[in-house]
Amino acid sequence: MKSTNRDRKLLLDSTADPDDRVRALSRVGADHLVEYEPLVATLLDHEDSILRGKAASVLLGLWQRTKYDERIVEMLLTDPDWGARHSAASAISTYLRFPNEPDDLTNERRTKLLKALVRSITEDEEQLTQANSYRCFIKCVAPDREEPFRTEFDRERDVDWELVTPYLEGD
Repeated sequence: MKSTNRDRKLLLDSTADPDDRVRALSRVGADHLVEYEPLVATLLDHEDSILRGKAASVLLGLWQRTKYDERIVEMLLTDPDWGARHSAASAISTYLRFPNEPDDLTNERRTKLLKALVRSITEDEEQLTQANSYRCFIKCVAPDREEPFRTEFDRERDVDWELVTPYLEGD
């Protein structure tokens, strides 16, 4: 998946079709063209939720730009679109599981990000977001576990509260 000059132009073109921009962003992200970081960061606030979510995935999940982690946590917890929240959870999980610079992943940062995933599990009204946040959480704290659930997610039935409780705010 090589990015092209057309991809770069699409990212700069605010009038381009959002789906085309998402595909372009995927290629630019995969090619690690970090010189586009300032532009990609502006997409965290784009009106299109898929583009917002892809920007989070590229910035934190692929490029591991931790200076955006607070904005991506905010997206996880407050974005009006469940798809953007879903992408934010996945970006956080990817960063936590595969840090490029392990020294940058302090215990404090790790705990803060895990607490954000737990808040999403316990506070998000959308079942799909709860389920994805729980999958992401489990991948980070118990990676050898089997898939936590295979049917429709039920927070009360499927969450391992012994694992989650230490990350509840205030605990």
